[in-house]
Amino acid sequence: MFDRALQLATLLIPFYFFRFTIGVPTNIFEVALALAIVVLLAERARSQRPLSGLPWAVWFFLAAATLSLLLNGLDTVALGIWKGWIVVPVLYFWLVRNLHSTSRLALLGKPFWLGLLAVLLWASLQKLGLVTTAFYQVGDPSFDQYLSSGRLFGPFESPNYLAMYLVPASFLGAYFVLRDRQNLKLWAAILVVAGVAVYWAGSRGGLLALGAAAALGLGVTYFPWRRLPSSAAILVGLGAISASIWQIIVGPDNLRREIYSYSLALIKSNWLTGIGLGKFQEKVAEVSGDNSHFTEFGLRYALHAHNVYLQFILTMGILGLFSWLVVIVQFFLALTRQRPLFLSLGAAMMAILIHGLFDTTYFKNDLAVLFWLTVALSPVWQNSNQPPQAIAAAPR
Repeated sequence: MFDRALQLATLLIPFYFFRFTIGVPTNIFEVALALAIVVLLAERARSQRPLSGLPWAVWFFLAAATLSLLLNGLDTVALGIWKGWIVVPVLYFWLVRNLHSTSRLALLGKPFWLGLLAVLLWASLQKLGLVTTAFYQVGDPSFDQYLSSGRLFGPFESPNYLAMYLVPASFLGAYFVLRDRQNLKLWAAILVVAGVAVYWAGSRGGLLALGAAAALGLGVTYFPWRRLPSSAAILVGLGAISASIWQIIVGPDNLRREIYSYSLALIKSNWLTGIGLGKFQEKVAEVSGDNSHFTEFGLRYALHAHNVYLQFILTMGILGLFSWLVVIVQFFLALTRQRPLFLSLGAAMMAILIHGLFDTTYFKNDLAVLFWLTVALSPVWQNSNQPPQAIAAAPR
C-alpha cells in the first residue's frame, strides 16, 4: 500500500498547481505525500520494521532554512514557502529512502514517466494550437505574449520554468529506463525529445544545460580521463560554450543584469542570514527605488534572483547555500564510484547546477522535489549498496 501511495505522489510532482485549502493552503501533490506518510507509518507500526531517518547533511539543510525563517519573520508567505519548497520536498526524499533497496526504486519509474509525458503532451498541444492557457493562467497577459511569440510554457508559470522541469526530469526518466541495460540510442532519443520541447520554449539556459550536462555525462562515463590534454580540451570547449551563452543572456541593457546587480547589493548587507523566504521582490523594490525605468518595467520580473546560488544566499543566508552544496558534494562523491550513473543522475544534477547560473532551479514546488528525488536515487542515500545490473556491468 505504501508503494502505491508513493507512486501516486510521484505521478503528481508536476501538478502542484492544483491548489486548494484544507485548513491551510495546500495542493494535490502535498495531499498525496501526506497519504503516503500516513500509510508508511501505519505499515511500519504493524510490522515493527524501523524507519530510515534523515542523513546529517539533510538535517543541516533543514536547520539552515528554519534558522533563516526564524530570523527573518514568520509571516504567512514565508511559512508557506518553507513548507512547500523545503519541508515537503525533504519529506518526499525521506519516503523514497524508506523504499529500502535499489531494486524497489524501479516502482517509481512508471508514475514518474507518466507525469513527464503529460507535461510533454501539454506542451506539444500548445505548439499545435490545441491548448492555450489553463484556468489558473487566464488573465495574465504574460501567457498571451508567450503564445503569440511561439514560446511554450505547458502547465507552468513561464517557458523557462518548463525548461527547468523538462531537462532534469528527462535525465531522471532516462535513469528509470536504463536501469536494466545501457541503451545510448534510447537515452539520446529521450534527450532529443526534451531538446525539441526546450527549443520550442525558447530557453537558451535550458538548451545549454541539456547539451552541457549530456556532454559531461558521456565524458565522465566513457571518456579515458587519463588522457589529460583531450580531457582539458573538452572542458575548455564546454567553458567556451557556457561563456558565449552567458554573454547572450547577460549582455548590455539586459534585465537579468539589473536583477543580478540588485541581488548582489542585497547580499552585501544580508550575506549571513539572508533576507528571508518570499521577500526578494519586496527588497529589490527598496534598493531599486531610484531606477524608475526598472521599477516600472522590470520589477514585475524580479520574483527571484535568476541565479540559484544568489537565491540561496538571499533566501537562507550563506549557511543555506553551504548546506545545499554539502548535499550536492556528497551526491557526486557517491557517483564517482558508480560512473555510469552520470548518464542520468549525474547529468540531472549538472543540468540543475548549470541552468542555475541563469535561473532559479530550486525554489519552486516541482523543481525542489526533482532535486531531492535526484539526491534520493544516489547510492549514498540508499540503505542497500547492491547496484542495478547495468551499473555492475558498466565500464569503469
